[in-house]
Amino acid sequence: MTVHFDVLVHMQDEGDLHAGPGEYVGTRITGLRLEGFAITLEPWTRGLGLRYRADLRGQGDTGWVRDGLFVGTRGQGRALEGFRIELSGECIADYDVLYMANISGGGDTEWLANGEYCGLRGQGRHIGGLAIRIMPRRPDYRVLVSRAASRSGKPLAITASGSLRKAEVGVSALDGSDPQTWDRRPVRGAEGYALINRARPNMCIARGPGMQVVLKHVSEIDTDDHCLWLDDTVPGDWTAIRSKTDLELKLNMRGDPPYADQGNALIVHPWSHAAANELWQSRKLGCDLVAGTDTVAPDQILRAIYHRCYPDLFKGALTFQSSDMGRVAFDFAAAPMVHVAPSDMPIDPANPSFPTAFIVVFEGIELAVEGKDGAWTATAVLQMLARVRFQAHGSPPVSMMTLELWQGWLRVEQHPEAEARLNELLVPWLIAHFNLQIFAPLRIPLAGLPGNQFSAPVVTVQPPYVTAALAKAPHATIVPRPTSWPFGGRVMTGIGTSTLDTVLGEVLASIKVYDSWTYKDPSRSFDLRVYYQIGLGNPRFSIFPSSGGQCRLRIDLRGDGVFEIRHDFSPRVWSDGYVNCSGRLAVKDDKTIEVVVESIDAIVFDWSVDGEVYPEVTFAFGVATGKVASDYLHGKSFTLYTPPTINAGIAGRNFEITLRDLDVESFADAEQRPMALVTGRPTVVVK
Repeated sequence: MTVHFDVLVHMQDEGDLHAGPGEYVGTRITGLRLEGFAITLEPWTRGLGLRYRADLRGQGDTGWVRDGLFVGTRGQGRALEGFRIELSGECIADYDVLYMANISGGGDTEWLANGEYCGLRGQGRHIGGLAIRIMPRRPDYRVLVSRAASRSGKPLAITASGSLRKAEVGVSALDGSDPQTWDRRPVRGAEGYALINRARPNMCIARGPGMQVVLKHVSEIDTDDHCLWLDDTVPGDWTAIRSKTDLELKLNMRGDPPYADQGNALIVHPWSHAAANELWQSRKLGCDLVAGTDTVAPDQILRAIYHRCYPDLFKGALTFQSSDMGRVAFDFAAAPMVHVAPSDMPIDPANPSFPTAFIVVFEGIELAVEGKDGAWTATAVLQMLARVRFQAHGSPPVSMMTLELWQGWLRVEQHPEAEARLNELLVPWLIAHFNLQIFAPLRIPLAGLPGNQFSAPVVTVQPPYVTAALAKAPHATIVPRPTSWPFGGRVMTGIGTSTLDTVLGEVLASIKVYDSWTYKDPSRSFDLRVYYQIGLGNPRFSIFPSSGGQCRLRIDLRGDGVFEIRHDFSPRVWSDGYVNCSGRLAVKDDKTIEVVVESIDAIVFDWSVDGEVYPEVTFAFGVATGKVASDYLHGKSFTLYTPPTINAGIAGRNFEITLRDLDVESFADAEQRPMALVTGRPTVVVK
């Protein structure tokens, strides 16, 4: 649902002014003040409401009023110094209300959301203008993990009932599934927060009767204080979560440890001095794969396409059935350039695509125009907003990432009177032309790492980078900040440890080491042969930031075999063990990323026998098979990742875009999530 609304502001000396979603209304330079405002939703808006309050000079905060009502004054000279806006209704979990203002002597504020105070309280500075938008919500998904673990040692997390008929909330072993994932949303003017479930997005955690904790419909957040929660201050990394209505009542787990893996009841209980079952940790589920590039790399690709496709795509003429402008010839005299930076280009801040848009600029465009006023020439600059799109192509469908020009603005300084008409006639054609001929063929395959299913990518513009982050389904994708990513024409991919575990696990799953072992004991006239196999699996990577490509690995070993002692006695043997390795991530043949096992640090591989066998025999067998496993793994390399090749047909030419000069190292983002960072420089070959 697109939410439409009207914003009315009352401005000093100007009276009432109106604006739509995302439009700035007011002034930035005249010094005039706003004295009140109203927000009116379209009458047919369903399931969503607004309320807001104002901070007025000499009066302070007003009460909350609902949408459609004016808050503030007219004709009293009271300046608006601040305000709050928030949503209500049964669709509250689906939307955010965002707002900003211009403050006298302070400039524009940042965009604030959902009841946060906008203004400078008590400093005598008035608001000169504001803008408001309502957008689909990007949830702040988290898991709430208990300090108390289960009897099996697994971490426990708050979990909603999977049944739509039940309102129970329990605590079960952490698996990161949707019932364990909660949107921690500030509500009621930031008086507290609601915990809204991802699997059941219309339900939130609330106090029930007695000590119970239940799920209630999100529409009750607006009126029921039992749906509101606050963090309590507890020293250390764990905190208590208390009810808004009672300081002493905290979220707790019924009973005493040890706890089961499933089905522990969540309750509210009076504080009992920081017991493990009343302490929680709010954890964000982060990205497992992040890809990004600076502006230099796409510039190199676009420049190569330009040089090989000029003049085919970059020079031509259009004829229009227009009385004022009949023919426009264009000649793009320079390659397009990418900018990931703010622009003076007019944009629609209410459009949810804008936060993911970057800019493609064509400079030095030669125009020749024929119209009712005769013929003339000019040099123009074209700016276009571009964004990343995800689409399925082919049969069976394959998910691809493509670039798409979105909107553009042509600037013709010598002929400003014709500028608007050219934007109306020429620019839409150019957008469609370049999208179809250049950008649509540049299909970049989405990450297809073996064994991994990723959530939908989240694309952001973080100057000077464009990034896309993915998470292993069903987790939420949290975009990392590119605080130390490489710059200077390199494309990067950061691969999280959980994804590396899965990829290597897929490789190891097909590996079996088959061998035999012979034991002779002359003193007992005792000979035997063992035929056995060793399987590898369940790898666990440890990556340490800024340690180059060095890593550590733990790989599980599973053995199975048969002792052939005599005709009527052939006991089965089996083992579960592990090996700790030191390794490094490396580039192979400038094409693939592999992990190389450089040393074996420890091995535990003890065998059990289904029958009576001399202990020294099984000990010797364990030593021998441990050496076989160590010898097999030492120096072994396993391919983890191959950067994709992009093949594109553009203007009758076949382009192949690959990465060269690949490098791999260890890395941690701003949240200290460890990753393997793969970087490379793009190269374009015409075949």
